[in-house]
Amino acid sequence: MAQGWKKDYTRYKSFFLNVLGAYNAKPNLKIYLELMLSLGTIIVFAIFAIKPTIITIVDINNEIKAKEETIEKLQNKLVDLQTANSILKNEAQNLKLIDEAVPNSASLELVAKQIESLVSSNSINLTSLTSSDVKIKGQEEKTENELLVSFSVNGDYQNLFAFLQSIENMRRPFKIDSLIFNISKSVDEKKLITLTLSGTTPFITTNKNKSN
Repeated sequence: MAQGWKKDYTRYKSFFLNVLGAYNAKPNLKIYLELMLSLGTIIVFAIFAIKPTIITIVDINNEIKAKEETIEKLQNKLVDLQTANSILKNEAQNLKLIDEAVPNSASLELVAKQIESLVSSNSINLTSLTSSDVKIKGQEEKTENELLVSFSVNGDYQNLFAFLQSIENMRRPFKIDSLIFNISKSVDEKKLITLTLSGTTPFITTNKNKSN
């Protein structure tokens, strides 16, 4: 074993001495080896020094892209909110009409005004208008109610028929439950046609007191 070790030592020693001799004897080889060693050193330092920097740059780029996407989404939401606000302003009048159509209270006065307007536009006479108890249809937070309304009008048949069509198209919905035509004579012996209507009109109230 000792002789084998000495033999290998002698051989490697001879090899390195030959390389060292060639290195000292040939300037070109010396320059080449120094260049290779320098390049190797640069590459090693580049791998260990530049790699973390590259990883950091990649992470920063990814973070920038994510923030840009977030900013773009926020800008789109802002545009949508501005559009919604513009639509809300443009439809403000229609919202008022919706409140008139289905108010948050019985509003008998509003029903009476609409009926009186239709009576006037159809050239007939309103002889009576009454309301009775409210029907409750819901038990949730928003409770649907119906106001019971009855009224009588008289006039020419054609005008009464036109008035009846107008009632069906009234801004505040009116569901007709009963309809009666009655023909009588006036003081001057003229035919007097009376139309009596009974029905319901809806409204919605909000119950703020929740039961636990």
